[in-house]
Amino acid sequence: MQHFLLLGAGFSRNWGGWLASEVFDYLLGCPELLNHAALRRALWKTKDTGGFEQTLSHIQSDHNLVQMERDRAIQVFEQALMRMFDDMNAALLEVDDLEFPAEQRNTVSGLLARFDAIFTLNQDLLLEHLYMKGVARGTQLPGLKGLPGADGRIADSWVQGIWTDSGQTLTDKNLQPIYKLHGSTNWRTAAAGNLLVLGAAKTQIIQSSRLLHSYADIFDHSLCRSDARLMVIGYGFGDPHINASLARGAQRGMQMFVIDPNGSDLARSLNRTRTHGQITDGTAEEALFEQCLIGASRRTLREIFGADVVEQKKLERFFSVA
Repeated sequence: MQHFLLLGAGFSRNWGGWLASEVFDYLLGCPELLNHAALRRALWKTKDTGGFEQTLSHIQSDHNLVQMERDRAIQVFEQALMRMFDDMNAALLEVDDLEFPAEQRNTVSGLLARFDAIFTLNQDLLLEHLYMKGVARGTQLPGLKGLPGADGRIADSWVQGIWTDSGQTLTDKNLQPIYKLHGSTNWRTAAAGNLLVLGAAKTQIIQSSRLLHSYADIFDHSLCRSDARLMVIGYGFGDPHINASLARGAQRGMQMFVIDPNGSDLARSLNRTRTHGQITDGTAEEALFEQCLIGASRRTLREIFGADVVEQKKLERFFSVA
C-alpha cells in the first residue's frame, strides 16, 4: 500500500495561516488596494465565486479598462498578494513548534513522516520551517536548485533561500519528497518572476512550467496506482485540475480519507443545489466521495494531536492494510 498526503490552506490554518476568506479580509486593507477602485470592485464581485483567486481573471477580462490600466491593475494586485504572503510567512516563522502542547502518544510530524510523498497546494513556508528542518528521516523538494542572494551566496535553508527549476525532477529514494503543486513564495522562474499558481488560469500556468508540469504528472501517476491511499487535510476541492486527478485515481482504485470540519459531508456542503427548496443535482465531487471515501475526521489537528486519542485511532486505520 502506498500512502500519499494532499494539503490545502486548512492545514496551515492550524498554526495561524489564512484561509481564502481571510486573505480577502487582508487585501481590503492592503495599501496597494486602498485607493484602487477597479481592484476593490473586482474583489467584491468575486468574493462568493472563487474569492481573491478569481480577481485576476476578472481584471484581465474587464473591458471597462484599457490595456494599460489592466496591466497596471494586475501588477498592483500581484504586489498586494506578495505582501500578504510575506506577512503570513513572517508570522508563521515565529511559530517554533509543529506540535501542540499535550501529553501525546502521536505527533503531527510523526503523521507527516509516514507518507510516501506529500503533495501540497500551499505556497507558504510552514512545512519548510517546522517540518523539513526537523524530521529524522529527511525530506526533499525535488527539482530545485538555489539561486545566489544579494551577497552572491546560495543559502542552504529551504526557508531563507531562493529556488528555481534545476531542469530535472530526480528524487533521492532515502528522502521523503514534498511536491508544492502550485509553487512557493520563494521560488522563481527563469525570467526571475514569482513561480506561483494563482487565478483562473492555473492549468495554463502549470503547463508552462517544466517543474510544475512534472509535479502534476507525479501527482496524477501516484494517485492512479491500484494501491494508492490518499489523506486530504485542509483542501476544499475547489481546483478542477486537482479534482480531475482525484477522479482518475478513484477510477483505478484509490481510497481517500478527509480531515475537514465538514467530514464526509464536505462534498455535499459544496453543492449549492442542496440549498433548501432547490432541486438537487449531484456533483462530480459528491460522486468522488461516494466512490472512494474510506473515512473522515471533523476535528482539527490541534484537537486530534492535542489529546484526542480516540480520533488518533481513527487516523491509524488509514494506514492499516485492508
